[in-house]
Amino acid sequence: MATTQTQPETAHKALEIRKEVFDLDSKGMVTVVKVGDFEPVSSMEEFVSRLGNDAKAILSIVNDGLEKYTEKQLENDSTVSYQLVDEDENGNETLVPFTGTLLSAEKSKSLGATVINFAKLLFGYQKNMVPGNKEENRKAKAAAKESALAAILSNPAAMEGLRK
Repeated sequence: MATTQTQPETAHKALEIRKEVFDLDSKGMVTVVKVGDFEPVSSMEEFVSRLGNDAKAILSIVNDGLEKYTEKQLENDSTVSYQLVDEDENGNETLVPFTGTLLSAEKSKSLGATVINFAKLLFGYQKNMVPGNKEENRKAKAAAKESALAAILSNPAAMEGLRK
């Protein structure tokens, strides 16, 4: 097997696994995080060695990587349209043509920050809106953000700016 020595795209990288789960102690949803490290390989020999020459593991990892690569290609392929997930009368998911206007990732991030700032300014959004009650605090924060988003989206100039 011929191998080529290459420089890894990045050196050491921190990994983060984030999940939202139900916590029985607090009786509510919480966000938990696992933090770890990733060290890229610099050659196929190192890759094979790190996996103990386990062909099954190597193929699994290669296919996982190929799947991620294919997902990125699909995401950037303008010839394949997005479809909207809908439910039929039996509750089964179906795909229907999407005719809306997608917001770019950059605009989406900007809108999210604007919603928070607007919620703080006009609707009393703060970290601890209902002290001592996590569930009610979450509901109050969500309501403030929902009100801020509705106010922003009701403004024709804001809608036009988001479409650009």
